[in-house]
Amino acid sequence: SLALSDGGGVRETEGREEGEADPSSSSSSALADAAKEEVVGRVFFSRASLGAVRNLRFGLEMAESEVPIREMITAICYFARPMMAIYGWKGETLIAPVRGSVASVWHRTARALSAKCLTPNEAAFLRVAGVKREDLLVCNEFSEPFKPAFALAVDRKAKALLLVCRGSLESKDVLTDGLCHPHSFLKGYAHAGICAGSIWVLSQTRRIIRDQMLSLGPQGYRLVLVGHSLGAGVAVLCGMRLRKSFPDLHVFAFGCPQLLDGPQAAGCASFVTTICNGQDVVSRLSYRSVKGLRDRLVQVSTAVASEAGRR
Repeated sequence: SLALSDGGGVRETEGREEGEADPSSSSSSALADAAKEEVVGRVFFSRASLGAVRNLRFGLEMAESEVPIREMITAICYFARPMMAIYGWKGETLIAPVRGSVASVWHRTARALSAKCLTPNEAAFLRVAGVKREDLLVCNEFSEPFKPAFALAVDRKAKALLLVCRGSLESKDVLTDGLCHPHSFLKGYAHAGICAGSIWVLSQTRRIIRDQMLSLGPQGYRLVLVGHSLGAGVAVLCGMRLRKSFPDLHVFAFGCPQLLDGPQAAGCASFVTTICNGQDVVSRLSYRSVKGLRDRLVQVSTAVASEAGRR
């Protein structure tokens, strides 16, 4: 698993014995106290602690893990920045309305004058994610059916090669979401539309990822995949395909939909961290769950009609 070191880089973390304190934490820290007591629990973030997503408030259920809560939350909050950044100027406007609106107009004007200037989405991604222009390797800012938007960049602070996949934002993404029947994937099955999207993303990035990791890997960099909603599913499937070549990769999936069969989903536990915002419907939505809801509604309506007939 991943956590940010004091120097800003991402380092390996190990589970501590029960009751053992983190020497870098303050005794007054609520998160440190939680890490001392147990690994499993509910953690609420304040706006100030969320950084790039400070306008939101999350209730997080931490599943059983060998990583202390404090380290896990640090990594989650850090990689929430590129998760929001991939939404471009629209995402930045949600975070900082004035700055996002002004910056988008500025970059639209500059782009109209010169094709060498960054697009509003590219500029917003760099600002929100904290990535330098020369470290942005690929930015596919618009989606097509089964071709989700994504970006590939080098995060020098986290010492990570980031593959960030965007969630549903355009009407064309609905086709990718809606093709939800099971499709053969590795040793089981996966969401057909998301599976097709992951294949396309890898067709655009696999060679670049390989070349970058050949040079960055010896420097301590690792591959990190981040996504939200539809993008979270794409990131998970890409991670599963890439893990054979990069066994130390990690996936942060925010609001990930149900997309795998049970055995394959359980097999992702060691390298995928999923984050669900309270009772978010996306993380509970699948072909099977919708079919089950329909069956229950039919049963209830039938029972109500029968009761009304007896009266």
